[in-house]
Amino acid sequence: MHAKARVHAAIAAISHPRPSCSPSDRPASAELCREVIMAIVVASMALAAAELVRSWLIYGRRSKMRVDELVLALRTRDALRARVLYAQLIASDLLTIERPSFTDEVDLAIAASIVELIAARLQTASPTWTRHVGPLQTPFLLVTVQLPAKLIRLQRESPPELRARNLVAPENFLLTA
Repeated sequence: MHAKARVHAAIAAISHPRPSCSPSDRPASAELCREVIMAIVVASMALAAAELVRSWLIYGRRSKMRVDELVLALRTRDALRARVLYAQLIASDLLTIERPSFTDEVDLAIAASIVELIAARLQTASPTWTRHVGPLQTPFLLVTVQLPAKLIRLQRESPPELRARNLVAPENFLLTA
């Protein structure tokens, strides 16, 4: 049975419960309920990502991109939102990205590093304001790390644009799901 048909069957089973359910029917219904919940979660994530992209477009033209939201998504470890905003930044004109008005040096370092990372990956110039942002005093993790050995490896493998400001992330940061 295709996923769409299974979702419809699960919704029908939930909407119209049979009064005489045998115990052998209950595990199947529970599995269908789990499938419906997962389908709803996946669909809502896809809709949220589509809404972010839609909000970025204004009448078929690119809006002026700001890096503030991406920094906030990275600080709160919101990976889905960070990847969507990263995709928007890649499609924007990097030279038009203005220096964020952050007072926190960590946020400013993240913003400058991400803009420079995108510029390096696209082989284009980055805005001049990024050159005036210095490194952090202590390493800052942009991802969650469980083992100290992994932290050491990440510090070695972080992209140079992040390492220059003492930010730690995997080599393929924001490229993979």
